[in-house]
Amino acid sequence: MIIWDRLSTTSGLLFKATSESETGWNGEGRGIIQVEHPMDHVLLFSESGHWTPAGSTKIAFRNVFRWTLDPDQRSISLEHLRFGEDNPVFLFELRPTTPSFWGTVSPHLCGSDTYDAVLHITSTSLIMHWTIQGPAKNESLVYTYT
Repeated sequence: MIIWDRLSTTSGLLFKATSESETGWNGEGRGIIQVEHPMDHVLLFSESGHWTPAGSTKIAFRNVFRWTLDPDQRSISLEHLRFGEDNPVFLFELRPTTPSFWGTVSPHLCGSDTYDAVLHITSTSLIMHWTIQGPAKNESLVYTYT
């Protein structure tokens, strides 16, 4: 499966955040990804790098995400492991909408905010476009995995 093969060989990321809200954030980040394959159908992304908010200095970041391929290979789920592997924060399930696009089955709700995403498979990278909407948020994040 193309998307799983690409995720398995990912080693870097670039991301850009833009906000249309006053309380939002804008900036760019760059980092590396260490991919682990602890079980069949499971990948762990340990991301580290630097985030540079617009008009400010670099800030180090670290994240761990777990990607899980459904046994029928029709969907992939994404979890944030900020509280550890035993306490994942489920973000969403992605399914193909076209051969090169995967979209969320249903958005992630966090309080009054809604997180949604589309993953685009290109010839050289995976591009995840997140949108975050809420009473005080109107943000877009574009992650390019290489």
